[in-house]
Amino acid sequence: MAISDATNATELAEAAAKNAANSLNPALNTENIEIVAPCSDPASQVTMTITYTLNTITGIAGPFSMTGKGVMSCGG
Repeated sequence: MAISDATNATELAEAAAKNAANSLNPALNTENIEIVAPCSDPASQVTMTITYTLNTITGIAGPFSMTGKGVMSCGG
């Protein structure tokens, strides 16, 4: 999905990440999401990094620190 309007692209990307991870408990929040170089022109790239600490249900193992990173061309 290409987002051509850079005005609210960051908010849309954060909302999409939160919606994709809606089963996390505690929920993913804005502090877990870092967006570097939001799209200023179609030739640039944007990087999104999400960090989350996963606690197990039983508490026997963990917590586990997890990081996901994605890069996409702003032009789509």
